[in-house]
Amino acid sequence: NSGLYAATRMLWSLSKNEMAPAFLKKLSSRGIPLNALILTISISAFSLLTSVVAAETVYLWLISISGVITIIVWMSICVSQFFFRKHYLADGGKLEDLKFKTPLYPLVPILGFGLYGIILISLIFIPEQRLGIYCTVPFIIFCYTYYHFKGKKRVSTNTQTETKISETM
Repeated sequence: NSGLYAATRMLWSLSKNEMAPAFLKKLSSRGIPLNALILTISISAFSLLTSVVAAETVYLWLISISGVITIIVWMSICVSQFFFRKHYLADGGKLEDLKFKTPLYPLVPILGFGLYGIILISLIFIPEQRLGIYCTVPFIIFCYTYYHFKGKKRVSTNTQTETKISETM
């Protein structure tokens, strides 16, 4: 239930920020992002169906792709945190002004990135997981390409976003 809620709201938020198709930002009279909910349920139903119909192939691919993407996301979080602190200090920010200070910084993000990298590389040696890496690369290229072309249309809103980010610190 929480996963369904989170995925639906994530699609709605992406759409609202013009990073997903516009039809997903429509809300019902009760404030429910119905199109995003229907799409999320459809994808979930398809995934569930593959666990029954094609458990040895499609379902395994979906699980592998999901795992690889999760690893890449966490690696990105580690890199983002490392560079955030670097740029924050370069822009005149003070460590004591941060609401959360990472214990053992910079060891934690570097160690996290390295360990996730080892896991990602080790997946290459597991035949069942290898396809997940092969499928994830084109998926990530598609996402970056989509964002690149959509992002050019949003240049004027980027300064507003940067202002909002700096105001939250």
